[in-house]
Amino acid sequence: MNREEVLQLITRQVENNINEINNSLEDYKAASNIDEGDTVDPEDYSQQAEKREMQYQMQIRLDNAKAGLIRLNEFSGRSFSVAATGALVETDKNWFLLGISVPSLQVGNKELLGISPESPAFSIINGKSKGDRFDLGKNTYTILGIY
Repeated sequence: MNREEVLQLITRQVENNINEINNSLEDYKAASNIDEGDTVDPEDYSQQAEKREMQYQMQIRLDNAKAGLIRLNEFSGRSFSVAATGALVETDKNWFLLGISVPSLQVGNKELLGISPESPAFSIINGKSKGDRFDLGKNTYTILGIY
């Protein structure tokens, strides 16, 4: 699989994630919008507040996912010889996409993990080249390619 095909897989995954978050957000909006004139039970108000908090949290997740999709689109068409933001790093065990946190997905027989710049793993992989080795947790990885 080439770089653009992998990025397309990731893009579809992120778009699906955005749709799921958006659907959940709509559910929380509907659940938090109770008719206060018909409500006499104080517990209803408490549940409404909880639903509004969940709505707020879902909105943050949605905004982050949309920002991630924009960053992902910025990665398209680039090539790398060294691991850096936007690079797709293939190792003997996993794939890593540097620069964005995305839900994991299967690419061939390996799992792909998105690594945000804030992650400690990012600084470990960043700047590495094909053939380099690095340790994450209890695993040692060998870089087979950087795309």
